[in-house]
Amino acid sequence: MGEKVITARVFRFNPQKEKNPNYEVYKIQTDKHISVLNLIAYIHQNIDRTLAYRNYICNVGVCLSCLLQIDGKNARACTKTVNPGDTITIEPPKGFQVIRDLVVDFRAKKKA
Repeated sequence: MGEKVITARVFRFNPQKEKNPNYEVYKIQTDKHISVLNLIAYIHQNIDRTLAYRNYICNVGVCLSCLLQIDGKNARACTKTVNPGDTITIEPPKGFQVIRDLVVDFRAKKKA
């Protein structure tokens, strides 16, 4: 029986204080599949209260507030699930200015 852990490599960046982004690795013990958004909420509530993310969501994949880049592809974090044993990379969605960590300004396209 293998270890029941989800490993999340999460983008961290505060452009007002840092020059370059970095990644923080979190290991979450679980024996169930979980949405990426619930995984991020768990990290925020139980491991790292400094992680910035959008926690307003419709939970049905419609509003796009939870849009993130998950393993290199933009996806809705409320409907994308991960399983014990998975390792994922979570980043802000492509093409938008980062406000902090996983929060972007959806009104402002990133300058090339």
